[in-house]
Amino acid sequence: MNRLLLASLFTLAAASGPVLAADAMSRKSAALPQNQCFRSHDIQNHTFADDHQTMYLNVDGAGAKRTYRVTMSNRCMDGSTSTDPLVIKETTGSSLICAPIDFDVGVHSMSGFSSHCIVSGIALMTPAEVAALPKKVKP
Repeated sequence: MNRLLLASLFTLAAASGPVLAADAMSRKSAALPQNQCFRSHDIQNHTFADDHQTMYLNVDGAGAKRTYRVTMSNRCMDGSTSTDPLVIKETTGSSLICAPIDFDVGVHSMSGFSSHCIVSGIALMTPAEVAALPKKVKP
């Protein structure tokens, strides 16, 4: 019985190796180029899209005003409004955000509850993309 259990665990570990490697590669490829990274304390404003999985950030750092699209893999913004404050924690001991794993963010709703977001993507938006946003979601 123990041999069967041990063999099953070995097979499971061997099969999950490529999956874990693929997940790590997709997170690395989702990283921003170094010149597009930003610091969490430079976030000036945020808005939420109607899909409850997309947030837009106005970032003003180093003399450059930029807008970023942040996508979540969960619906952490359900019931939240753009006036609800963000809860940002530094995960790596630095406020520098270059990849989804660097951005530990949540939303603190006025009802007193906080919801944690799982960031799946961060992208710097072009001026044309920002101009095309509906007025109510422009940060």
